[in-house]
Amino acid sequence: RYEVNLNGSQVDVKEFGQHNLKGRSDLKGKATARLHLSGQGTSVKLYVDGILDASTTTAGVTSISNGVDLQIGTTPGCTGAPLGGKLDDLRLYARALSPGEVAALPISIA
Repeated sequence: RYEVNLNGSQVDVKEFGQHNLKGRSDLKGKATARLHLSGQGTSVKLYVDGILDASTTTAGVTSISNGVDLQIGTTPGCTGAPLGGKLDDLRLYARALSPGEVAALPISIA
């Protein structure tokens, strides 16, 4: 459903292949960044290092069950352009976190 890319020095979020959300934070030169993408109802929010960076509304989600395996670091059916970096402390939640919960998440630096 969501595709998250680093486009230059900004986060770019696509939903079903359509451009939906472009982060405002400049990540150029940062060794690490904590990204949190939250979708609930018609709201999609992007947090960078615990601070709301960008938000938008969509048509809304009725179900994310589609029978397709979760893929991280690649696009389904794509043979090129795998993740060009590292992921640490990846978490998936069954609900949208509140802004306070996002801000309280620890920043992991390996």
